Amino acid sequence: MAAVLGLAACGSSPSAPADGASAEPYQILAVISLSGPAGSVGTAQQRGLQAAAEVINAEGGIQGRRIETTVVDDGGDPTKAVSLLQERLAGGTLPDLAVHGTTSTVALALLPVLTRAGVLSVSFPSDSRVNDPQAFPYAFGANAPSAVQAEGVSKVVVDLKPRKVAVLTPDDAFGTTIGNTIKRELDAAGVPYAAESFRTSDVDLTPQVERLKAADPDIFLYSALGASSSLVLQAVERTGLEVPLIGDNQVATAPITGVSPETVARLKVYATPIMVPPPAGTETKGYTAFMDTIKAQGQIVTALNLYSHQYDVVQMVKLAADQAKSTDRDAVVAALESLQQPPEGERPYVTYPTMSYSRTSHFPDVKPGDFVLTQAAQLQNGQFPQA
Repeated sequence: MAAVLGLAACGSSPSAPADGASAEPYQILAVISLSGPAGSVGTAQQRGLQAAAEVINAEGGIQGRRIETTVVDDGGDPTKAVSLLQERLAGGTLPDLAVHGTTSTVALALLPVLTRAGVLSVSFPSDSRVNDPQAFPYAFGANAPSAVQAEGVSKVVVDLKPRKVAVLTPDDAFGTTIGNTIKRELDAAGVPYAAESFRTSDVDLTPQVERLKAADPDIFLYSALGASSSLVLQAVERTGLEVPLIGDNQVATAPITGVSPETVARLKVYATPIMVPPPAGTETKGYTAFMDTIKAQGQIVTALNLYSHQYDVVQMVKLAADQAKSTDRDAVVAALESLQQPPEGERPYVTYPTMSYSRTSHFPDVKPGDFVLTQAAQLQNGQFPQA
């Protein structure tokens, strides 16, 4: 099922395209998960895309071309996603920009098709296999690589000088990358650890946590996405594991349910900066435009970075088109790989302090220090409230 969003009618009149093309709409095709296990993530992704289109159209569009978006729901099924994409690409005119899925599994299925068709694409799966400019020269990401996230949270733990760390991560490809990176960083720092993994389909993680408790750790570090995060905390409560808890960036995006306030008070999370509100009076113009637009759509029901990642990567495409003075694919790709950053305070992207790409990496050049360690709590407007 497809939804065509009539965003080309919003905002002020566009200027003439700088590359001499007609003022035809700038077409974005998004193949994402609005249903299925990642449905809440895909819905936030859709809203981020809508917000970017609304803000950019109000500024005159991308090189004078107003954005129109078409969204199709793949249900999280890579086979269905490929079929939907092929159907759309066979319809005639190719989109100017595509969104290559909500999950890494779907992205890796869509990218070969998009590459053969020569379509520029963006999304936020952070699996390192997506970041391959040689194989996927037209694909760009919005999220920090999973290994960078894992390196950062590991350094946070090492700085606490623990006696022994309990490590719990998923056993899927993404979780294995995170787990292996954490263990490598702890090994390099000479920090002892005990490690366990779990299947994302598991509904009771008590056995894994029991084994970790038996190792007598003084810090518990874990990665989990969605409902699995609360399952980990529930297992911690059942086993009586009374040590400080640290969750990675995946944990920061997950809702907390069925867990006591006392346990939540022991949890700190390694979050993207957008998850922590800036001090009053320090908001940038870009941050205000993003927040006002997202709030106007309705309630913010999940982590704010799930909205902002998709918003940012469309803003990056606009910056590149402005730099190239063209919406030509190759010109935009070249500009993205050598993007001139706007002055601080005038940057339209909001998730990280700065975003840039290169010829060798099409993921943002985000550093571990760009993340924020903050107290876990129930989210307010998608952010962790600050005392």
